[in-house]
Amino acid sequence: MISDLTQREDELTGKTLLIVGLGRIGARLASLARAFGMRTIATKRDASSGADAADAVFPQDSLLELLPQADAVALTCPLTPETERLIAPRRSPR
Repeated sequence: MISDLTQREDELTGKTLLIVGLGRIGARLASLARAFGMRTIATKRDASSGADAADAVFPQDSLLELLPQADAVALTCPLTPETERLIAPRRSPR
């Protein structure tokens, strides 16, 4: 076990959780993550609401810009044609 807490990968404190879909479930997850000392960022259809649930809330089209900040990603959005394959490998044009 590593005694320096900042070097331990199993610690949630200080890590960033990206929540995709900050509805009822996403907001509850944000609350739990904060209890573990995590920074929470989220996407939401209406980014003007939900700021009390997460540290920062962004519009859905910000997802690709937010991914590099995240240590973990939680998909709590409903499965719809718009969200299907939301996280998928990029393919280069031929």
